[in-house]
Amino acid sequence: MKPLKYLGRAILFMLVFITGLWVFAPWDEFGVMAFEEVRAVASNHGYFLTCMAIRREGLFPPRYIFFEVDAEGLMVKTTFGEATVSFEPLRSLLSGKAVLRMGFTDASVRYYPNNSFSMSDGEMLIEADAANVTMKNIMIDGGLSMRGGIKLDIRARTIVEAIVESDAVMTVPPEMNMILNMPMMERFVESVAPGEWRIRENAAQRW
Repeated sequence: MKPLKYLGRAILFMLVFITGLWVFAPWDEFGVMAFEEVRAVASNHGYFLTCMAIRREGLFPPRYIFFEVDAEGLMVKTTFGEATVSFEPLRSLLSGKAVLRMGFTDASVRYYPNNSFSMSDGEMLIEADAANVTMKNIMIDGGLSMRGGIKLDIRARTIVEAIVESDAVMTVPPEMNMILNMPMMERFVESVAPGEWRIRENAAQRW
């Protein structure tokens, strides 16, 4: 019986040790570090991110709230009133990837020359490793709505090259249909129904 007794003590000690590490880990700093990493990857693809404030809630798992997030590209700027990120530790452990759930509310998009639309809310599951970021179960509602998934190669030089898989379909405002119908946009999207567009994958390989 003694070996079982010692084994039980060892397991209890490990649980207490791991719990202590989790509780006292610098989670606030991790949130800032994660945002800086995402900002670096985005800038490599021509998008620049800023955030007014970051707040953490809870520990099991930690949940981060990002306030007034701006994502600005060459001809488009997206502003999120509030974005949330929740880590999925069990899924991450089982898959060997970083898994998190992301959501947002009160988003607006301005694009060339002076058009805009809003998105009321959205959420998705994200899986990331050293090479790829996969966005699954995308659900976005508002002036633009989207359903589906997209896989990005973060080593690619441009967003065109980065989209390696996609079954995402979006419904867009009427004024945006005129832009998406332009010949140059065939690299990015294809029409599947009036007002509905599928985001293309492997766009760079077709040109």
